[in-house]
Amino acid sequence: MNSTLQLNRRAVIIGAAFLSVVALSGAGLVTSVYVFQREDALTRSLSGWFRVPAARLGSRVVTYDEYLAHLGSLRLFLEGPLAAAQGLGGTIGPEQRRSALDRAIRIAAIDEMAAAAELTATPLDVERAYDGLVAQAGTSTTPGELQDFLRDQFGWNESDFKRYVIRPALLEDALRAKRTRETGDATAFDRELEERLKREDVVYYLRFQ
Repeated sequence: MNSTLQLNRRAVIIGAAFLSVVALSGAGLVTSVYVFQREDALTRSLSGWFRVPAARLGSRVVTYDEYLAHLGSLRLFLEGPLAAAQGLGGTIGPEQRRSALDRAIRIAAIDEMAAAAELTATPLDVERAYDGLVAQAGTSTTPGELQDFLRDQFGWNESDFKRYVIRPALLEDALRAKRTRETGDATAFDRELEERLKREDVVYYLRFQ
């Protein structure tokens, strides 16, 4: 009987200690995200695991790690030779941070509109589109070289590129084509997307100064 009580007491103590650690970790994560907007690997990993919101579009959460994916890509691009050649080089400031979050929110809007229109981009669709890009790059370009280019210029691997660029682009193209057929107006989708992004249920949780 005593041993059972001791075990139960020990379990309670361990459980309380665990909850305390979780609470402290959560408080630290909130501070890292909303106060300091840290970009380290731990903050990115935890914010993705706990789905810490950077913004919201309707019922769709744009997580902080998704925002960091776009911000990191933008930073690396602006520091690279392609941006310099186009006169776009520069440092990351509030405007660029807002642009990165806007990009993530835009993808959420496209996902929402595609779901409402019952349009999808399957993994096979994404793979075919990626293979098409490799083919368009020329016969001398290998998949490995394209992966190196994505890493060096944008900080993305193949999976990131498919998630943040190819899949949204496929959905956007499908939505634009559908709305053009339905309305006879080639600009219908773009106008509707712009209107969707201006609705009151688009909420920014990050502040850029």
